[in-house]
Amino acid sequence: MRAMLGLFGALIVACSAVYYAVDVLRGTTRPQRTSWGVWALVGLLGFSSADAGGAGPGAYAAGVDAIACALTFLISLHPRRGKPGGRRLDLVLGVVAVGGVVLWRAGPLDDTGAATLAVSCEAIALWPTLREGWRQPGLESLMSWAADIAGNGLCIAAVATVSVASLAFPLYLLGAAVAMTAILVIRRQPTQVTGRPAPAPVPALSAASPLPG
Repeated sequence: MRAMLGLFGALIVACSAVYYAVDVLRGTTRPQRTSWGVWALVGLLGFSSADAGGAGPGAYAAGVDAIACALTFLISLHPRRGKPGGRRLDLVLGVVAVGGVVLWRAGPLDDTGAATLAVSCEAIALWPTLREGWRQPGLESLMSWAADIAGNGLCIAAVATVSVASLAFPLYLLGAAVAMTAILVIRRQPTQVTGRPAPAPVPALSAASPLPG
Protein backbone atom coordinates (compact mmCIF):
# COMPACT_ATOMS: atom_id res chain seq x y z
CA MET A 1 0.00 0.00 0.00
CA ARG A 2 2.80 2.43 0.89
CA ALA A 3 4.57 1.67 -2.38
CA MET A 4 1.43 2.50 -4.36
CA LEU A 5 0.94 5.78 -2.47
CA GLY A 6 4.59 6.71 -3.02
CA LEU A 7 4.47 5.90 -6.73
CA PHE A 8 1.21 7.76 -7.24
CA GLY A 9 2.51 10.78 -5.32
CA ALA A 10 5.74 10.80 -7.34
CA LEU A 11 3.72 10.55 -10.57
CA ILE A 12 1.68 13.61 -9.59
CA VAL A 13 4.87 15.56 -8.80
CA ALA A 14 6.36 14.47 -12.15
CA CYS A 15 3.26 15.60 -14.06
CA SER A 16 3.35 18.86 -12.11
CA ALA A 17 6.99 19.38 -13.09
CA VAL A 18 6.23 18.78 -16.78
CA TYR A 19 3.32 21.21 -16.62
CA TYR A 20 5.54 23.80 -14.93
CA ALA A 21 8.26 23.38 -17.58
CA VAL A 22 5.71 23.78 -20.38
CA ASP A 23 4.42 26.95 -18.72
CA VAL A 24 7.99 28.27 -18.54
CA LEU A 25 8.58 27.53 -22.22
CA ARG A 26 5.30 29.25 -23.12
CA GLY A 27 6.38 32.32 -21.17
CA THR A 28 3.47 32.28 -18.70
CA THR A 29 5.73 31.23 -15.81
CA ARG A 30 9.20 32.57 -14.98
CA PRO A 31 11.13 30.72 -12.26
CA GLN A 32 13.35 32.66 -9.86
CA ARG A 33 16.89 31.49 -10.62
CA THR A 34 18.31 31.83 -7.11
CA SER A 35 15.67 29.55 -5.63
CA TRP A 36 15.76 26.92 -8.35
CA GLY A 37 19.55 26.89 -8.54
CA VAL A 38 19.87 26.18 -4.82
CA TRP A 39 17.03 23.65 -4.93
CA ALA A 40 18.84 21.84 -7.71
CA LEU A 41 21.96 21.59 -5.54
CA VAL A 42 20.23 20.69 -2.29
CA GLY A 43 17.54 18.40 -3.72
CA LEU A 44 19.87 15.42 -3.83
CA LEU A 45 20.81 15.98 -0.19
CA GLY A 46 17.14 16.11 0.81
CA PHE A 47 16.28 12.94 -1.07
CA SER A 48 19.34 11.10 0.24
CA SER A 49 18.66 12.05 3.85
CA ALA A 50 15.00 11.00 3.64
CA ASP A 51 15.88 7.72 1.96
CA ALA A 52 18.67 6.95 4.43
CA GLY A 53 16.32 7.83 7.30
CA GLY A 54 13.92 5.09 6.26
CA ALA A 55 11.31 7.05 4.30
CA GLY A 56 11.15 4.31 1.67
CA PRO A 57 8.33 5.08 -0.84
CA GLY A 58 7.83 8.35 1.00
CA ALA A 59 11.04 9.66 -0.58
CA TYR A 60 9.94 9.02 -4.17
CA ALA A 61 8.50 12.52 -4.63
CA ALA A 62 11.68 14.08 -3.23
CA GLY A 63 13.73 12.21 -5.84
CA VAL A 64 11.48 13.37 -8.67
CA ASP A 65 11.54 16.89 -7.26
CA ALA A 66 15.36 16.97 -7.25
CA ILE A 67 15.47 16.09 -10.95
CA ALA A 68 12.71 18.59 -11.76
CA CYS A 69 14.54 21.38 -9.93
CA ALA A 70 17.71 20.77 -11.92
CA LEU A 71 15.84 20.81 -15.25
CA THR A 72 13.85 23.91 -14.30
CA PHE A 73 17.02 25.73 -13.28
CA LEU A 74 18.64 24.92 -16.62
CA ILE A 75 15.61 26.27 -18.48
CA SER A 76 15.58 29.41 -16.32
CA LEU A 77 19.12 30.29 -17.46
CA HIS A 78 17.65 31.42 -20.78
CA PRO A 79 17.37 35.25 -20.63
CA ARG A 80 13.66 35.18 -21.51
CA ARG A 81 12.66 32.23 -19.33
CA GLY A 82 13.85 33.00 -15.80
CA LYS A 83 13.86 35.86 -13.32
CA PRO A 84 17.45 36.91 -12.60
CA GLY A 85 16.62 38.07 -9.08
CA GLY A 86 19.38 40.64 -8.98
CA ARG A 87 18.74 41.76 -5.41
CA ARG A 88 21.70 41.67 -3.06
CA LEU A 89 19.65 39.63 -0.59
CA ASP A 90 19.17 36.91 -3.20
CA LEU A 91 22.94 36.56 -3.56
CA VAL A 92 23.36 36.33 0.21
CA LEU A 93 20.64 33.68 0.47
CA GLY A 94 22.22 31.70 -2.35
CA VAL A 95 25.68 31.82 -0.75
CA VAL A 96 24.30 30.71 2.63
CA ALA A 97 22.39 27.83 1.10
CA VAL A 98 25.33 26.65 -1.01
CA GLY A 99 27.53 26.94 2.08
CA GLY A 100 25.18 24.51 3.76
CA VAL A 101 25.72 22.02 0.94
CA VAL A 102 29.50 22.38 1.33
CA LEU A 103 29.12 21.76 5.06
CA TRP A 104 27.12 18.62 4.33
CA ARG A 105 29.75 17.27 1.96
CA ALA A 106 32.71 18.19 4.17
CA GLY A 107 31.29 17.59 7.64
CA PRO A 108 30.45 14.36 9.47
CA LEU A 109 26.64 14.66 9.60
CA ASP A 110 24.27 11.85 10.53
CA ASP A 111 20.95 11.34 8.71
CA THR A 112 19.06 13.67 11.04
CA GLY A 113 21.67 16.41 10.69
CA ALA A 114 21.70 16.07 6.91
CA ALA A 115 17.90 16.27 6.76
CA THR A 116 17.85 19.35 9.00
CA LEU A 117 20.54 21.01 6.91
CA ALA A 118 18.71 20.22 3.68
CA VAL A 119 15.47 21.72 4.96
CA SER A 120 17.28 24.82 6.24
CA CYS A 121 19.04 25.44 2.93
CA GLU A 122 15.89 24.89 0.88
CA ALA A 123 13.81 27.11 3.16
CA ILE A 124 16.36 29.91 2.82
CA ALA A 125 16.19 29.61 -0.96
CA LEU A 126 12.38 29.53 -0.89
CA TRP A 127 12.10 33.16 0.18
CA PRO A 128 12.93 34.78 -3.23
CA THR A 129 10.26 32.64 -4.93
CA LEU A 130 7.66 33.44 -2.26
CA ARG A 131 8.51 37.13 -2.61
CA GLU A 132 8.25 37.08 -6.39
CA GLY A 133 5.04 35.05 -6.18
CA TRP A 134 3.55 37.82 -4.06
CA ARG A 135 4.85 40.60 -6.31
CA GLN A 136 4.15 38.92 -9.67
CA PRO A 137 1.58 36.13 -9.14
CA GLY A 138 0.82 35.96 -12.86
CA LEU A 139 4.32 34.62 -13.53
CA GLU A 140 3.95 31.46 -11.44
CA SER A 141 2.02 28.26 -12.21
CA LEU A 142 -0.74 27.91 -9.63
CA MET A 143 -1.87 24.55 -10.97
CA SER A 144 1.63 23.09 -10.68
CA TRP A 145 2.16 24.24 -7.08
CA ALA A 146 -1.32 23.01 -6.09
CA ALA A 147 -0.64 19.60 -7.64
CA ASP A 148 2.55 19.36 -5.58
CA ILE A 149 0.43 19.54 -2.43
CA ALA A 150 -1.37 16.35 -3.43
CA GLY A 151 1.77 14.56 -4.61
CA ASN A 152 3.88 15.35 -1.57
CA GLY A 153 0.96 14.67 0.75
CA LEU A 154 0.60 11.15 -0.63
CA CYS A 155 4.32 10.53 -0.23
CA ILE A 156 4.22 11.62 3.40
CA ALA A 157 1.47 9.05 3.95
CA ALA A 158 3.80 6.50 2.32
CA VAL A 159 6.76 7.08 4.68
CA ALA A 160 7.83 3.70 6.00
CA THR A 161 9.71 4.76 9.16
CA VAL A 162 8.66 7.77 11.24
CA SER A 163 11.72 9.83 12.20
CA VAL A 164 13.13 13.31 11.79
CA ALA A 165 15.42 12.11 9.01
CA SER A 166 12.63 10.42 7.05
CA LEU A 167 9.96 13.12 7.47
CA ALA A 168 11.81 16.46 7.57
CA PHE A 169 12.37 16.93 3.84
CA PRO A 170 9.01 15.54 2.61
CA LEU A 171 7.23 17.76 5.13
CA TYR A 172 9.21 20.77 3.94
CA LEU A 173 8.24 20.08 0.31
CA LEU A 174 4.58 19.90 1.34
CA GLY A 175 4.84 23.10 3.38
CA ALA A 176 6.56 24.98 0.53
CA ALA A 177 3.83 23.93 -1.91
CA VAL A 178 1.09 24.97 0.52
CA ALA A 179 2.73 28.36 1.17
CA MET A 180 3.24 29.14 -2.51
CA THR A 181 -0.25 28.01 -3.46
CA ALA A 182 -1.78 30.14 -0.71
CA ILE A 183 0.13 33.22 -1.88
CA LEU A 184 -0.93 32.74 -5.49
CA VAL A 185 -4.57 32.16 -4.56
CA ILE A 186 -4.61 35.28 -2.37
CA ARG A 187 -2.86 37.50 -4.89
CA ARG A 188 -4.65 36.42 -8.06
CA GLN A 189 -8.00 37.42 -9.44
CA PRO A 190 -10.35 34.49 -10.25
CA THR A 191 -9.83 35.04 -13.97
CA GLN A 192 -6.05 34.68 -13.59
CA VAL A 193 -6.02 31.14 -12.18
CA THR A 194 -4.98 29.71 -15.55
CA GLY A 195 -1.87 31.91 -15.57
CA ARG A 196 -3.21 34.11 -18.40
CA PRO A 197 -3.70 37.84 -17.80
CA ALA A 198 -7.20 38.99 -17.00
CA PRO A 199 -8.99 40.88 -19.80
CA ALA A 200 -8.90 44.65 -19.61
CA PRO A 201 -12.04 46.12 -18.04
CA VAL A 202 -14.54 47.81 -20.37
CA PRO A 203 -14.96 51.46 -19.38
CA ALA A 204 -18.47 52.43 -18.39
CA LEU A 205 -20.34 54.97 -20.55
CA SER A 206 -20.79 58.33 -18.90
CA ALA A 207 -23.76 60.58 -19.49
CA ALA A 208 -21.65 62.72 -21.84
CA SER A 209 -20.31 59.77 -23.83
CA PRO A 210 -21.73 59.35 -27.35
CA LEU A 211 -23.71 56.14 -27.92
CA PRO A 212 -22.06 53.63 -30.26
CA GLY A 213 -23.19 53.36 -33.88
